[in-house]
Amino acid sequence: MSDLWRAGGAKKKLWAAAILAAAFLLGAGAEYAISAGKDAIKPFVVRENSGGYKFINPILVFTIGDKENFPQYAPLEKTLTDYIQNTKAAGKATDVSVYFRNLKNETWTGINEEDKYAPSSMLKVAVLIAYLKLSESDPSLLSKKAFYEEKIDPGQYFKPKHPLATGWHSNEELIKNMIDESDNVSVLTLIDNEKDGVAKVYHDLELPTPKSPTDIDFMSARLYSRLFRVLYNGTYLSKDLSERALSILSGTDFDKGIKGAIPASIVVAHKFGERTLYNTTDGRLLERQLHDCGIIYKPENPYFLCVMTRGKNFDALESVISGISDLVYKNVSLKL
Repeated sequence: MSDLWRAGGAKKKLWAAAILAAAFLLGAGAEYAISAGKDAIKPFVVRENSGGYKFINPILVFTIGDKENFPQYAPLEKTLTDYIQNTKAAGKATDVSVYFRNLKNETWTGINEEDKYAPSSMLKVAVLIAYLKLSESDPSLLSKKAFYEEKIDPGQYFKPKHPLATGWHSNEELIKNMIDESDNVSVLTLIDNEKDGVAKVYHDLELPTPKSPTDIDFMSARLYSRLFRVLYNGTYLSKDLSERALSILSGTDFDKGIKGAIPASIVVAHKFGERTLYNTTDGRLLERQLHDCGIIYKPENPYFLCVMTRGKNFDALESVISGISDLVYKNVSLKL
């Protein structure tokens, strides 16, 4: 079974779990990119650089280009491609995708960045954003309480270490538990109480949703970056709430993926997701997916990294993600 997105059970349950609020999500979208070539637009970025925030740097104006516009990343692309090929040859993973974005100048590169996976618990970030967005018009929302029933999802491989006790808890507590512990009961409780608010985030940010109960793999590493980029850029929530969201995401308990290769002194705001698919007839393991995406606050050069993987063993997939994170961190410099 998986974290929140589960396969191998009844179709109804799969559909409900697979996309957080499947029946209530609106629309879909695709990442917009300017095509490369002689008329390609070169990147241009102006940020606020006010120095008043730890986690965000609001963007004022920018243009983007396709990855072919950024030849400076050719060595990194080759390094990552070789690593991924060796990883697959060793049987550690069957599929690996990487999306890297330099948040200082909005240049980027990727390997298989458009390939689709099951985003799983990474979509809890959308619920976090939804509640903070709603709190802009209703400041009391985060202090309102909802009933939480303590229970562990048996299909969740990375189980919460500190689940909340059964009882009434504030939405703020549920949000923290949802992110820190990747708790499924918290996220389902939050969604159930604010379905329209969650749906609006998907609509506003044009995030993709499954077209059918069997359409589990619907999110790419590049598309997923949108959730973190709107926070860092301060373009969807207010600046203070964007800062608050990334501060919450910096408390994520999972430290075996991209964070595992980063020095402990470096702040990382991120979210992971897991999924396991079993054969519905004989219970045989078909595949596992593990993803980890977020912002690495390297001094003077913060960047976004998203690694999505597919294979059979979570420990192996963890090591793949950590290895990629290590390679990227070592390649990032002020010259990129």
